[in-house]
Amino acid sequence: MFRFEADSGLINAVLRKIPNQDFLYQEGVIVGRVALPISSFTVVVVPGFDGTHVVLSIPFSEVKGDKTGKFFLSKILNVFWGTIAKQVEAAVIPRLRREGLPANTVTLERSKDRSGDVGKIKISLAAVNSWLAGRHPRLTPSVTDVCFTRGSCLIVGELASHNVPD
Repeated sequence: MFRFEADSGLINAVLRKIPNQDFLYQEGVIVGRVALPISSFTVVVVPGFDGTHVVLSIPFSEVKGDKTGKFFLSKILNVFWGTIAKQVEAAVIPRLRREGLPANTVTLERSKDRSGDVGKIKISLAAVNSWLAGRHPRLTPSVTDVCFTRGSCLIVGELASHNVPD
């Protein structure tokens, strides 16, 4: 078994690698400014784990535009989520393929919860674990649990070793 805990500093270092965006992990959520050609907006992303996927939930009610405010932008997201999801997939899937991950590693969907409409970005642990299995000839990590807290992310899994003939 292995346990890896990434504190908010490490998480933020990873988030800074996302081009043209400004994200910060704080108090158990990711808060970000996303730039568009005509304006920018602030988004809250709630990370979680459902047993098979890391789920990044984006409550539409928490999205606020610099010029449009909260209500107008959440309605636009509600109407255009399908188009937005296709654009995100078009940007993400080629990158996944370049790294050797299958296209179904990341899926986007829309659902409702008690706060209203929510966009979800789901990262498949089965796909990630399959990719990890091919990364090292002697060790195979397999992530089994991911837990987000107010100041860190704990990743738990199994580590199998393989004898490779010389």
